[in-house]
Amino acid sequence: MNWPWNVLELPGPSELPEIRRAYAQKLKAVHPEEDPEGFQQLHDAYQQACRIARQKKRGPAPQILEVFKPPPLEKADRDKFPRDGEKKKSQPEKESDKEEDGDWDYDELLRGDGKKQSQPEEESDKEEDGDWDYDELLRGDEKKQSQPEEESDEEEDGDWDYDELLRGDEKKRSQPEGARPEKDWDYERLFAEGEEEARAAQRRKIEELRKKNRARIAAQEKEQRRRAEDDEEAWAAVMAATHALELLLSCNAPLPQWRSFLQSPVFWNVKANLDFIFALEDFLEQNPDLPLAVRRAVFEAYGFANSVPPECRRLSRLLHVSRKERRKLRWKNSRFRKEWKSWPVKRRFASVFGVVFLLVMSGLALMDLLFGPEGAFRRTPWQETMRARLEEDYHRTFVHPYEDGEFIFAPEDDPDLLFFAYEDDDGGCQTNYPERMVMEQMELFAEKYGLPLELDSAGEQGYQGQLGETPGAYYLQMPLTGKSDAIQELGELLEAMKGKQWYWPRTPDFEVFLAYGDLHFYQFRSTEGDFDADYAQVLYETKFGPELCRYIAEESGIAADILGEDNYVLLERGTITVDGVSLFWCSGMSRPPDSTPLNHFLLSADGKQLFSVSNETFAAGVHLSQLYQGVRWIRIVPGLGDHASVAVYHTP
Repeated sequence: MNWPWNVLELPGPSELPEIRRAYAQKLKAVHPEEDPEGFQQLHDAYQQACRIARQKKRGPAPQILEVFKPPPLEKADRDKFPRDGEKKKSQPEKESDKEEDGDWDYDELLRGDGKKQSQPEEESDKEEDGDWDYDELLRGDEKKQSQPEEESDEEEDGDWDYDELLRGDEKKRSQPEGARPEKDWDYERLFAEGEEEARAAQRRKIEELRKKNRARIAAQEKEQRRRAEDDEEAWAAVMAATHALELLLSCNAPLPQWRSFLQSPVFWNVKANLDFIFALEDFLEQNPDLPLAVRRAVFEAYGFANSVPPECRRLSRLLHVSRKERRKLRWKNSRFRKEWKSWPVKRRFASVFGVVFLLVMSGLALMDLLFGPEGAFRRTPWQETMRARLEEDYHRTFVHPYEDGEFIFAPEDDPDLLFFAYEDDDGGCQTNYPERMVMEQMELFAEKYGLPLELDSAGEQGYQGQLGETPGAYYLQMPLTGKSDAIQELGELLEAMKGKQWYWPRTPDFEVFLAYGDLHFYQFRSTEGDFDADYAQVLYETKFGPELCRYIAEESGIAADILGEDNYVLLERGTITVDGVSLFWCSGMSRPPDSTPLNHFLLSADGKQLFSVSNETFAAGVHLSQLYQGVRWIRIVPGLGDHASVAVYHTP
């Protein structure tokens, strides 16, 4: 059966990436408003194909083994033990019937060896005349079968003494005078009858066990049918909810309709279903431009602000909800906020007033205790000594501007230039004044050239911007073109800093990164060498753009989608001009030893558009208008920071 692969135009069972590409290709020709039936058929085929691919990835589903049901006991016993007057089958015929039908011989199971004991010739005639009726034994009838006339007379004349038989006494019954001659007891017949009664009791137990087993099997089959029905209903609900998502997106539904869907039974019935969670992940991956308000509504519907279950972690990441939004949602759904809103206005006012009053009084008492005449944090003479040391080292007058900032100092002529200064354990002076001067120079440089400047620190929390704090690293966000002169002037600025008087008492330790997003193409550290402006400029003008083009093609997954996994090598080619527009260029080559061009990738100068062109079209000569007519995607590329969203155009 070729469905759903024939609908997606796939040769057979495929992986998830191939299914998604085929679905995306078919969606171009099938629109839900123009052809709703075709769209529904395509969507059902896509969902079924995804489910088969995931099931194949997880492993084969467990199969329900069919429990063996032995044949009814009555038929088996009727074949083996015929009633009086019926013709008994010969032993070879019975064995052949058992082999053909596959029935169990419960008599042989009870005896263990399956063979009948041999009997004397004089008793074989008796067994042919009267056999046991096992049907009557199974129904609880324990009457003995009728005996031949010659034996019944003996039983009427005298009863058997079973006590003597069990003790092994072989004495014969006494007879009155004139009676017929004494006769020996038939011990073999007595023991055979006892064995037959024991076997009949065993058969009754086996029948009871068989009835219990049949009841248990029937209960298991009923439970299996119920589970199958539940699974079928759950899958139908998942398909309905997934179809609703597609309809809301295709109709550009407003936020209230999305919220109405997220509060409806259609969504709540499948909210925790793993199949629906996987389908929702695929939906978010295929629609990265889904409005943030809709993503926030889905995030809130799942309650991810409080906790994220392990199976939903990937879904939480795909929703792209920031930490700030998570805190807002957590506060919105907090129990304290709900209880606070339920209080009357007077009670809330009294509570706030009481808390504020207690905080003010406690703060006043603590300040008097710490900063009073006998306080532990009163101004100590070491601050005057520290000011003298700073003036001696840096030849500048300093002040201590804040009474509550014990270690904060600033130049007298620039009180806003705050920095730290304190005594170490050896009595020496520790300060970040040189780093504060570097920070001032870097901020002025970034402002002059209009370059975004990001500050960072080597600590675990990074740069916090606290009073007097200085960063350890400066990230200058560079555009891809047009700022070569800024690199040269930055080298001159860093070289000029070394001639300043404040630079030499203690060399400041800092790093400078020329970056694009979270990526950088040049790094400089003050304690490890000089800033090579010429080399940085060459990298900026010739290397960084093509390398960024290769990085985006690789990390966005577009190269793997077009060329296939592990079938290509990306090679930077430099810069190319198309209709007067300069673009960064890299090529997808087949792996050595062939190394033939397969596809070409071109990146715009602003880094926001990536063009993919096949080698045949590129070799024939491509124009700028052709580039914008290709298939368009929006890909989120990690590591680019604010530039992470890239539009991808593919020209076959």
